[in-house]
Amino acid sequence: MSQTNDIDFERFFRTSRSLMVVSDASGIYRLVNEASRRILGYAPDELVGVDYMDLVHPDDEARTREATVAVMVAGATLDGFQNRIRCKDGSYRHIRWHAGPTLDGEWYGEGEDVTGSVEATEALLVQRDIAAAAERVAHMGSWRMDLATGRLDWSDGMYTLFGIDRARFSGDVTEVTARAIHPDDRPMIDEINRLVALDGVPRPARYRILLPDGAIRWVDAQGARTVTRPGAW
Repeated sequence: MSQTNDIDFERFFRTSRSLMVVSDASGIYRLVNEASRRILGYAPDELVGVDYMDLVHPDDEARTREATVAVMVAGATLDGFQNRIRCKDGSYRHIRWHAGPTLDGEWYGEGEDVTGSVEATEALLVQRDIAAAAERVAHMGSWRMDLATGRLDWSDGMYTLFGIDRARFSGDVTEVTARAIHPDDRPMIDEINRLVALDGVPRPARYRILLPDGAIRWVDAQGARTVTRPGAW
C-alpha cells in the first residue's frame, strides 16, 4: 500500500462514525477508532489489548465463534453478521459487522450500531402481539386491501372470524367474497368497497359470513381509505 493510501486509510479509520477495529489472529484488539467512545462508551485505548469475545453477549458467544471459524476456513468475509456487544456501562448494543481476515492474520472490522432499528422492530412485534390478543378477546379482525391488485392482507383475527385456514387463504378479494360472503350481501359489500375507494369516506356494513361448516355468522365492519402508495388502502 502506498503512503498516500496509508494516509487515506488512517483518516477514514479515525473519522468513521462506524466502529472500526483491527485485531490480531487471536481476536485481541490492536487498534480501535474514536467511534467506540460514542457507541460503546469506551475510549479507544481502553479496548486495545481486549479480547473481542470478552465483550460479546453470553447468548451470542457460540454463534459468534462459529461464524468466525467459518469465515477463517472459507477465507471469506463476515458480511452483515449481527451480535450484541457490551458497553462500558454494562448495557449492550446490537452491532452489525462487516469483517474479515487479512493474509497476515489480522482482522479488520467495521461495526454498525443497529440497536435503534432492532428495538423498533421488537416494539412493533410487541404491539402486534397486543393487538392480536385484543382481537381474540373482542372477536375482531382487521385487514388491508390493495386497490390496484385486489390483494387482501388479514390479521390473525380475520382468519378466526371467517373460519379460513391461513394456508388456504389466497388473499384475492374476489375469491374471498365469492367463497365467504353470503350471496345476498355481496352486492352491498362490492358497492361499499367501491364508494370508500372513490371518496375515502368510512362506511359501516353489517353482513353475513358463510363459515366452512355451513353456519352463518353476522359481522359488523367498517373500512377507510388510507393512502400509503397509489392504489393501496
